[in-house]
Amino acid sequence: MNFRAFQGMSLDFYLNILMTVPLGVYLALWKPLKAWKVVVAGILLGLTIEGTQFCLDWGVHLERWVDINDVITNAAGLMVGYAAVALFSRTPFKILIHFFKVRPHALRTVKKTA
Repeated sequence: MNFRAFQGMSLDFYLNILMTVPLGVYLALWKPLKAWKVVVAGILLGLTIEGTQFCLDWGVHLERWVDINDVITNAAGLMVGYAAVALFSRTPFKILIHFFKVRPHALRTVKKTA
């Protein structure tokens, strides 16, 4: 386990950020949130991933490291993805953002009439 942040940064550091950017994009398209909720969601995501790795390593011996850098980079990736959608929604790409945005009425099931 590594509890010291930003020690031994390698390619994995940047790949962890890249891995969670799409989740931030999906979160922004699904529901608008305040900035602190996006930060909390990112930290919870990182803790969930690292907690799962810890449990699997403990139970199945997967030889995975639990690393505080991974929690930070997973949260950063989610925030980057969310921020990218927020920034693109202020450009001519806002039409594309609007097209992919999840609408609440689209989630409702359609009742069949007999």
